[in-house]
Amino acid sequence: MNCGHPTPDYSHIDRDNIYDPAEDTFLLLDSLDDEIKSICMRGFPLVAMEMGCGSGVPLAYLSNLLHRYDNNSQCLLIGVDINPIALSATRITIDKTLSLYPVEMIIDDLGISLFQRLHGIVDVLLFNPPYVSSSNNITASYESSRYLQASWDGGVDGREVIDRFLPVARQLLSSNGICYIVLEQCNRVTNFCILCEQFGFKCCVIKERKAGIERLYVVKLTI
Repeated sequence: MNCGHPTPDYSHIDRDNIYDPAEDTFLLLDSLDDEIKSICMRGFPLVAMEMGCGSGVPLAYLSNLLHRYDNNSQCLLIGVDINPIALSATRITIDKTLSLYPVEMIIDDLGISLFQRLHGIVDVLLFNPPYVSSSNNITASYESSRYLQASWDGGVDGREVIDRFLPVARQLLSSNGICYIVLEQCNRVTNFCILCEQFGFKCCVIKERKAGIERLYVVKLTI
């Protein structure tokens, strides 16, 4: 678990409908601890987004890090999720940190409807996707009874949502933007990085950790 700064309080989340933060979440938080100076040296972020925000813990944690780095600047925090219960939880998670940054919650599938408004202006993009490999196609519909499954079930090789995300990220990121995405070994990390390069990204693994039967990675994408 992250030890650099306190993990945001997520005791309020509805665990029947929202993914409970686990080792993948905490690996992402640890990566943000390591990366915050690098993020801000590229220019203090004006827009930070978490795709599939769920509990909102990573976005709230990033908000804390940014404020500690520069308490005079402002950053718009955007949470995007197909699950309205998750959006409510994310807002509460951020509110509990006493963040003074403006917050916007958007119900959407991978932010596709945001291309026109947010094209090329997202400076930090976080994504802890559904990466577990399964034979189910989860992209067809998101009924309330399936919200929790949709938060972890990634289909074939765990890549169905991840691969759909890449062109979205390419559209949203600013020229100095950074994307951090969590992957698991079954996602074929090397193959993923090759695909990223085809979309014009520079791609590198910045952190990895064994967590039970999973080997987790945080991959950094820049343009």
